[in-house]
Amino acid sequence: RKLQEGLGRSSSVLSPPSIAWRLAQLRFFAAGEQCWPQVTEMCARRPEVFMDASVKKIWEEDGLLAIHKPWGMRVYLPRNDAGDRYRTWPGELTVHDWLKEMFPNQRTYMCNRLDFATSGLMLVALNQQAAKHASALFRKREVHKFYQALVLGHPGATWDGNGTRLCDRLRDVPGCFARRVGAEGQAAETTVKVLQRGQWPKDAPYEGGCSEGSVETKLRRLEASLVQVEPKTGRRHQIRVHLASSGHPILGDDCYGGQPWGKRWTCHRMF
Repeated sequence: RKLQEGLGRSSSVLSPPSIAWRLAQLRFFAAGEQCWPQVTEMCARRPEVFMDASVKKIWEEDGLLAIHKPWGMRVYLPRNDAGDRYRTWPGELTVHDWLKEMFPNQRTYMCNRLDFATSGLMLVALNQQAAKHASALFRKREVHKFYQALVLGHPGATWDGNGTRLCDRLRDVPGCFARRVGAEGQAAETTVKVLQRGQWPKDAPYEGGCSEGSVETKLRRLEASLVQVEPKTGRRHQIRVHLASSGHPILGDDCYGGQPWGKRWTCHRMF
């Protein structure tokens, strides 16, 4: 009950700001989907949901800055039909907002972007010369990007060693944000290899028992694998679709079948 009351309070009284905006985000989703008990339970069982909620400076040199983007954060605010930017929920913060706070009197240039649900490194240029140099490197494909992901299941032996190539073409679906594989889609290539096979979560999982009237039930641990992924092309949702179409969706990926036990809010993020 205390946690649910906290989720319902105004985030303006909470500190630090990274936790305040994460609470505002959770409150928005819980109210929109009418799933307060599930969100409350997720926060109670996985307090790490409040961690890793701010943009962090990793490296800076020669006008280039490497930052770590947390999961559940947009790079820029979305635009409405009139072309105006808007905040999806009160208190939403973006990577651009954090950069304006870090460099209040300086224009910054995003050299690459990450999906809303993806955490990882982004390269930012602090002047036009550095931006042009970085843009040329990306255009010539001289920048190599590697990701690590937790996927459901244990892929076969072909994913060991140097890994395997996933080359399904990707297409949009009318009226749907998610993408699908299809012969008429865009060419895409992803290399993936298994780093470790195991089970998720580390401790015995349970559901229920965190709200009045609910009964705690023990769940079975799931087979999961840590994989390294290198996208050779840069299509939207490429890694997520390729892994899902191979039968091993990313753990926690709502769009592509990665929710453990087939239930929303049993995993606090996409891994």
